[in-house]
Amino acid sequence: MATASTNSSVRSRADLGGPRAWPLLGNVPQLTGGREHLVLEEWADKYGDVYRFSVGRQPFIAVADPDMARSMLRLRPDGLKRAMRHELFEGIGLQGVFSAEGDEWRRQRKLVMPAFKPSQLRAAVPSFAPITERLVRVLDAAAASGESVDALDLMKRYTVDITTQLVFGIDLNTLEKIDNTLQASIHIIFEGAGARVRAPYPYWRYIKLPADYRLEQAIAHVREVVLKIIETTRAKLAGDPEAEPQNLLEAMLTDTESGEKPMSNDEMRGNLITLLLAGEDTTSNTLTWVLHYMCAQPEMQRKMQEEADRVLPNSEQIQDFDEVVRLQYCEAVIQEALRRRSAAPFMFLQALKDLEVDGLRVDKGTYLALLNRRIAMKETAFGEPERYWAERWLEDERPAGCPHNSKSQLAFGGGPRICPGRGLALLEARMALAAICKRFTLSTAPGSGPVEEVYAFAMHPKGVHITVRRR
Repeated sequence: MATASTNSSVRSRADLGGPRAWPLLGNVPQLTGGREHLVLEEWADKYGDVYRFSVGRQPFIAVADPDMARSMLRLRPDGLKRAMRHELFEGIGLQGVFSAEGDEWRRQRKLVMPAFKPSQLRAAVPSFAPITERLVRVLDAAAASGESVDALDLMKRYTVDITTQLVFGIDLNTLEKIDNTLQASIHIIFEGAGARVRAPYPYWRYIKLPADYRLEQAIAHVREVVLKIIETTRAKLAGDPEAEPQNLLEAMLTDTESGEKPMSNDEMRGNLITLLLAGEDTTSNTLTWVLHYMCAQPEMQRKMQEEADRVLPNSEQIQDFDEVVRLQYCEAVIQEALRRRSAAPFMFLQALKDLEVDGLRVDKGTYLALLNRRIAMKETAFGEPERYWAERWLEDERPAGCPHNSKSQLAFGGGPRICPGRGLALLEARMALAAICKRFTLSTAPGSGPVEEVYAFAMHPKGVHITVRRR
């Protein structure tokens, strides 16, 4: 519960334990190298579910308590806001619903949500089928040649193709066209955004490094591409105003239900770039982790293959949304990947006013780090939390008494600002996995080293290389 603080026994940041901070730098030296999420989780093991740390001279409170975290998420957008520099989002072209706060967020969310209606996703399934078949062709070629596959690179290409098809109605075919400037620009933006998010100070305001110039060029390229698509789509709709929307951009442009002022071109562009980046990176990370665990757990892979055979007895891939719904074991596998290897292992927030949240005083302006993944790894939330076990998500296969609190799985956030694109992410993941399981058996490529977690703008796997065999 969040209230005004009047109880003197309520804890404040000064009452909390935490790692020793360096003068001026705070704990920045420990939070480097793409391991910051792991360090924050290690500190929770050492100092408890609520502790303090600093980034530069900015004090933070870390929260890994499930109830407190959920209470905090319910306070958005009026009590807490996302604690990233607004100018950082604007600088990388993300000035949309992802970065908006308060009333502006409410307005933009109403305009964006029609694009994610179940009816819109259902209608998109047939347009995804050719892209999924293309994914199968790439894997079939790898099976024929015996060459190993970089799973993350492949899944990024797949999700870029799916996202651009759904958002713009455009088929980029990055799966088969190795040299694609839009995907290359998206990759540069993610790397650059990750570096800037981790930087204790906005150095790029005063001096630009070569990486900053590359980032600016990539941003300019993506903005130009997206703006041209918006203008072309507006002209198309003006010529046929009664036409049903065929993609998310058209759905956003033709919205008549929200009652809100239409988006400007800059707002539209920011939201579309957000969809591109989120669709390309976070979903591809989850899919890559699933492929890794399929190789590590042959029995799980066998169950996924059996389900694909059952749901698709006369087809090689999903053709209809109703088939997607029947992939219940596949859905469980994905949910377990989201729990165990969330692309968003933590979230930074800032208090907009003085708050008391479940016995913790949070003063206005205080920065918070919600450790989403650590929350889903607590024994009280999920039995045997270190184990990757898809069956925990199936009620008839989960042992009686085994802890299972699905509300502690915060991969898509929670509260009023839960990710609007979660339905799309789960849809494209199930389509890809059903097609893969129907046709192939996967194994870890010979000579592969250990798979690592690396945090940039999101957490991604490093070192997932697979070999493919036709069933």
